[in-house]
Amino acid sequence: MNMNTGNAPPSAPAPETDAALVADHLARLGSTYARSFPRQALADHAAAAAALSPADPVRLFLRARGTDAWDVTLVAPDFLAELSVICGLFTAHGLGIEDGKVFTYSSSAPADAPPAANRRSTRQQPPRRRYKPQAVVQLPDRRIVDWFHVRAAGDPPDWSAYEADLRAALALLAAGDTAGARGLVASRVADRLRLLPEPADTALVPATVETANDFPEPYTRIDVRSRDSSAFLYELCNALSMCEVSIERVEVWTRGDHVHDILYVAEPGGGKVTSPRKLNEIRAASLLIKQFTHLLPRAPDPRLALVHFGELMSQVMSRTDWAEQLSALEAPDVIHRLARLLGVSDFLWEDFLRQQHDQLMPLVCDSDKLEVHKHQSDLRAELALCLADAPAPEARRQAINEFKDHEMFRIDMRHILGKIELWEFGDELTDLTEAALTGLAELCYGELTQRFGEPRLEAGEPCSHSICGLGKFGGKEMGYGSDVELMFLYEGAGRTEGPEPLTNAEFFERLVSEVRRALRSRREGIFEPDLRLRPYGRKGPLSVSLEAFQRYFLPGGSARQYERQALIKLRPVTGPEALRERIVALRDQSAYAGWPFDVAEMRALRQRQVEELVRPGAKNAKFSPGGLVDVEYTTQALQIVHGPAHPEVREVSTRRAIRALESVGVLEAPVAKLLRESYEFFRRLIDALRMVRGNARDLTVPSLDSDEFLLLGRRLGCADRALRERLVLHLHGYLEVVQELSAELLP
Repeated sequence: MNMNTGNAPPSAPAPETDAALVADHLARLGSTYARSFPRQALADHAAAAAALSPADPVRLFLRARGTDAWDVTLVAPDFLAELSVICGLFTAHGLGIEDGKVFTYSSSAPADAPPAANRRSTRQQPPRRRYKPQAVVQLPDRRIVDWFHVRAAGDPPDWSAYEADLRAALALLAAGDTAGARGLVASRVADRLRLLPEPADTALVPATVETANDFPEPYTRIDVRSRDSSAFLYELCNALSMCEVSIERVEVWTRGDHVHDILYVAEPGGGKVTSPRKLNEIRAASLLIKQFTHLLPRAPDPRLALVHFGELMSQVMSRTDWAEQLSALEAPDVIHRLARLLGVSDFLWEDFLRQQHDQLMPLVCDSDKLEVHKHQSDLRAELALCLADAPAPEARRQAINEFKDHEMFRIDMRHILGKIELWEFGDELTDLTEAALTGLAELCYGELTQRFGEPRLEAGEPCSHSICGLGKFGGKEMGYGSDVELMFLYEGAGRTEGPEPLTNAEFFERLVSEVRRALRSRREGIFEPDLRLRPYGRKGPLSVSLEAFQRYFLPGGSARQYERQALIKLRPVTGPEALRERIVALRDQSAYAGWPFDVAEMRALRQRQVEELVRPGAKNAKFSPGGLVDVEYTTQALQIVHGPAHPEVREVSTRRAIRALESVGVLEAPVAKLLRESYEFFRRLIDALRMVRGNARDLTVPSLDSDEFLLLGRRLGCADRALRERLVLHLHGYLEVVQELSAELLP
């Protein structure tokens, strides 16, 4: 290891360290640096700077100052965001910075300086992360020499571990992955800060930032004064690096609980920052980003939160009203909300937050908009106002989908920020789905009748129809990333009365096709219409007459057991009340006809699901033995068996069905409690997985020793190791207990 430790002075420079090398080193760091260290240390630094290579990118010099304090000098190449990395890792390893001085090579060497290996002509902005690092990484020509006086808050640090983390972060910086390095450090800092007691005062740390250009050096001076806090210098340097300025020199003083930092910064290409707009941006944005960084431990994924906040800041700063936008974000409750939202998942950022910046800011900044529960009547009234400004058919489709996406985003935010519980989340998503689906269906129906006329029964009366929900939509239990399971039913045979008449079957087939095309999904498997539970599945017509429904599902029909079982959740959403009542009666005659329930057939179906959908050795929250599907299938089987005698158990909601089965004595209270708890656990787990991965398909629980599981635990409120261990116990415990209950209840 390239560290000098203990009380002894650093080792003497290598014999080949000549005067010219030291002179070049001093010339590029300036007189303030030369006065800050003894002559021997200056020579050591020069030798270390000359010896750096891609395989050996940093040298540490340590001097113990008692039992809990050290002087630390680092010599390394100069990278964008490097100082925030160094300071952040001090925090991550339990070290507080009390004093410090940071020096950076000037942009060019003197004319008589010896050539430096791996020299780059200018300091370059790192490429975007989508590019793979080059196989051969070159170090920049410029070097840094940073000195800090640090003190341990608890046990002495493991300096070998600090150096390993620093080397890993510098490797990312050298490869151009600045975001990756920031994310690595943000995660380490968050892990450390979570170990500290939650402060009684959660208010953000006040700070002042002043800028000046009234001195001869080619830098802009930034004076920062604040009350001290954990990771203060890390937060400040992180803010400045995200403002795209180069930190050339730093002086740090800590006295009591107050800090005074002076930073000398330059434009990335060199020279003072002179633009009044950019100076204002630095003052405002650096304060804001510093405060945001302070809240990272509360984010589900600190790395994502930091990366996404940087992109959000870039969007804000590019606007003409950036000052007003930044001012709105400075409110403590707003910045708290952003920290939680931006650290949820890449999917949420890519599909909603980044693309809907104009909608994000009003929602985040106005908490009242997140407090409102909109009933379906409210949603339909707002949707009608949106359609009033969109006369053309395609514009109306677009307006309905945009309204749906905006409201879904608002409901998601209410759920993420803890404004509503899981079941309220399901109710609100279901109400929104019904409003959007009804609006699109009415639009498509109107367009078709204009061309083909109203559908009528053979006797001449109007032929009514109904859109029915199934699955989670039918049970009003929608979650994050749910699809929309549907069945379209119409009264019976007949023809339309227009100039281009169609049979009712043809008309409603077209209606279903139009509605399915009109209901747009942002991503595969999420909010997609699913019609597979109709008679004969994909081989059957898209829309089903009541007569065809009866022939297929009533006793003696072709429906298999699992298809009749699925009817338990069938719920009419649209249509006249008389038709809805008729459909519910047909549903009950089909699902609750008293036919014997074949437990062996259900077990065989579950075995096929496990073999086809669960990876060997993995745990799937939905399909593994004892997972969500077993809770649902067990409950539904009991409903089918006891529904004929007890109409009150004919519930479309699994939670309400369990409660009803308990009320009629089918389930004992402790058993019902276990089923409800298991169901809630798996629903929360599945919602968290879908939110992270951005699709409804992959519900495999990540490996328990992986970073992904660590982040999953944070999203479920299990921030520390003990809570994550309890999450593992719950996962295995519920999988086991559900299997046991299913075997006991359905022998």
